[in-house]
Amino acid sequence: MTVLKATGIAAALVMGVVTPASADGLTTIRIKVTGCNGCKIFAHDSAHRDWSTVKHGYSRILDRAKVRNGKATLKVPTAQTPGMSFAVYDGPYSTGGGVPMVAVRYQGKAVGETVSEYEAAGAATGSFCWAGTDRKRVSMRFAATKWINPSVPKAAPGYHLMQVWAATTLPSWYDDANMQETLDGGLGNQQGPFCFRRR
Repeated sequence: MTVLKATGIAAALVMGVVTPASADGLTTIRIKVTGCNGCKIFAHDSAHRDWSTVKHGYSRILDRAKVRNGKATLKVPTAQTPGMSFAVYDGPYSTGGGVPMVAVRYQGKAVGETVSEYEAAGAATGSFCWAGTDRKRVSMRFAATKWINPSVPKAAPGYHLMQVWAATTLPSWYDDANMQETLDGGLGNQQGPFCFRRR
C-alpha cells in the first residue's frame, strides 16, 4: 500500500488530532517513546522536489527535544510538516554508521497499524519521510531498540546499533521516491536527511 498524504478524518484519527488547523501556523507534536529515555529527537525540514533542489548537505532543524520519562514534545511550522523527518541521537548509537532515523512507515503496513519490535526488525523496506498534517496538535508513538554488534571493533561505527520506528504507523510521503532498504529494520542517514517528491 502506498500512502502519499495525510488527509481527511481517517488520518486525523490515526495521528491523534484533537484540534482543528493551527491559527498561529504551528503544530505541536507530542511523542510517547519507549526504549530511548534520555535520547534527543530532532525534527528536520527534509522536503525537496528532487536532488536538483538540494543546496546543502544537510536539512534545517525545526525543533529538538529530549525524551524525559518516555515523552517528548516538538513544535514545528505546520506548513513544513509534509516531508518532515525525525532523527534520533543517543550517544554512540547509530544505524549502519549513520544517524538513526524514525521509520514512519514500513512497506506493507497500513496507516494506524501497530508495529511490534519483531515486525520492525524484520521489515525490509521503510520510509522516514512523514506526510505531515494541517492540524494544531498531533500525537505519535515511537519505539527504539539498541544492541551491540560484536563483529565490529568497539571504537568503530556500527558497534553500537539502534533502530527507531513509529510503533503506530504514520502516513509516509511520496513512497516511490523515499522508500528504501533497511538495516535489520532500521533506517540511518549520513547526509541531509532528504525527502523527495520524485527521484
